[in-house]
Amino acid sequence: QVIATFRLLPKESVELYVGLSCVSEENARDNLEHDFTGDGFDHFRREAEQRWRQVLSRVRVKGGTPAECANFYTALYHSFLTPNLVSDANGDYRRHDMKTGKVDGRRKQYSTFSLWDTFRAWHPLMTLLDTTLVGDMVNSMLNIYDVTGELPIWSLSSGETNTMIGYHAVSVIADAYLKGIRSFDARQALEAMTRSAEKNAKGAAYYTRYGFIPSDLRRESVSCLLEFAYDDWCISRLATALGESETARRFALRAGNYANVFDGSGRFFRPKRLDGNWEPAFDPCRVGRAYTEANAWQYRFFVPHDVRGMIQLYGGEAMFLADLDSLFHVFLLADWVWFGTGMGKFSVQRLLSLRSNWNDSFRLDYGLCGQHLFEFFAVSGVCSAVSGFSGDAVLYIAGENEMARMAGCGVFSIGISAEQLVGKAGNSLCFCQYFVVLRKRFLAVFPESDSAVSVSKKDEVSSAKRGESQ
Repeated sequence: QVIATFRLLPKESVELYVGLSCVSEENARDNLEHDFTGDGFDHFRREAEQRWRQVLSRVRVKGGTPAECANFYTALYHSFLTPNLVSDANGDYRRHDMKTGKVDGRRKQYSTFSLWDTFRAWHPLMTLLDTTLVGDMVNSMLNIYDVTGELPIWSLSSGETNTMIGYHAVSVIADAYLKGIRSFDARQALEAMTRSAEKNAKGAAYYTRYGFIPSDLRRESVSCLLEFAYDDWCISRLATALGESETARRFALRAGNYANVFDGSGRFFRPKRLDGNWEPAFDPCRVGRAYTEANAWQYRFFVPHDVRGMIQLYGGEAMFLADLDSLFHVFLLADWVWFGTGMGKFSVQRLLSLRSNWNDSFRLDYGLCGQHLFEFFAVSGVCSAVSGFSGDAVLYIAGENEMARMAGCGVFSIGISAEQLVGKAGNSLCFCQYFVVLRKRFLAVFPESDSAVSVSKKDEVSSAKRGESQ
């Protein structure tokens, strides 16, 4: 520890520069010398401002009110605050076994992968806005696999926290490959994905043996199963792309396991015991136990990879849409408590944007049923509920950002788009020239597109349909 005191004359200041490294003090000094390219604080401030302008200009906006534009770019700014760079200027980084690793050339090693939070929206957003970053992140995950034998679940600096559920690194990797990012060894990646799926500590053994996770033996059983099924579908998609038909078939079958915990009488995904019976006294509003920081309502539609199959379980589109519509009313009626915090009425952004996979699931559910107009109104309502200006004109975006999770949801919710599911041929966002914000003639355009146009009210819904078909 160091305590330094200074006697300063009026208008004098002290500038302090700090070098950081996870490896050594020497590397920290080298990092400082490598980054110290200017003539003081004012130079770095101007340089930072210029770099941020370059980053934020990756998406151009036309139309909308100043408040809407500020909301959009605030979410976009938050989206680029993560992940954490852990490799030094010379390529050194601290591996998960505490030894020193090294990345070559221009590669960078990243950590702090809050994958349960970010696989829904932030990672798909990065596949569109920063393919170099995505390639480095995938290689970082594979470097972790080389040391630990498993892809990261929730890595932090040089270690694994094993926090949260799923093996969502597989969705990040599959999404990258199927959207044309090939700066990694895809076959090594597939090997890492299949092995990680078999050894996940939160129920993989039960899941592969029984096709479900017994709720009397494991907590979070329903959430784990539903998210495992989605991850397995991602593995199947990559295996198909690589010509590994047997692996593709095996994981495609596993991806259908969601049906094993669907209760047709109430149309919820319910916890099931080892003896095959449902857990008694089921309350869909109850948070926890079989669900991860959520309840049965929030996981009620979490089958983003097989919406058609889920509709069949519901008994057809009419019943499915009725239940989907009910979600927008139930949170006003139920006095739910989220995650033991005593938060009174359950907040809309917790209900929709985060736990329920709003971007990947609900909007797609309405879209596949031809309900594009309701999709428009629903998204507009959610955007209004989770962002705005306070009384003193200070911008806010509701909720915890959690490694840019809320920011990614915000960008995709304000910028309504085609589905973001991994590898949906013909519908993946990478094929869209632009995406439209269906509120007040607000248009967000990726800079690669030269087809930016203003969208009138009468064209809004048809533009959304065209976006899905590109």
